[in-house]
Amino acid sequence: MKRHLVIAIICSTLLSAFVGVSESQASAVIVTSSSSTPLAAGQSAQLPMSLDAPIICPAPSAGTCDVTIAFTVSDPSTLSLGTASINWTQATWSQSKSLTMTVNPNVTSRSSASVTITGKVTSLSAHYSGYTFTYTQAITLPSKPKHCHDDH
Repeated sequence: MKRHLVIAIICSTLLSAFVGVSESQASAVIVTSSSSTPLAAGQSAQLPMSLDAPIICPAPSAGTCDVTIAFTVSDPSTLSLGTASINWTQATWSQSKSLTMTVNPNVTSRSSASVTITGKVTSLSAHYSGYTFTYTQAITLPSKPKHCHDDH
């Protein structure tokens, strides 16, 4: 049990070092992006993430012990996601996965300059259950249109 606690403290420290990411509890999901490079209209980027420990099911398990992250976006008219959720099984817990983010090609100067992605984890595993994190993606907005004046 102490070994698990030490891992949680180390992972919490690592997560806190990542710009744009905040977490609700120690360890669990590690978002491996160290910064939010601004994205312009029509651009896409990958947000890599992984789990920090094997998925341990309570005994006896009343179902699968998968770890599923469901994503929401603060402004879906500005930024869309390639999927609504990402799932790991006990067999695939060590694999890195990525979330594709795409800026709407029709963003305007009035669109959100940053968009927050929230991930909420559901699992029968006590280590992952209830974990949430947020990631803020910066958006490069087009310049405001200049007003033309008639010089007649």
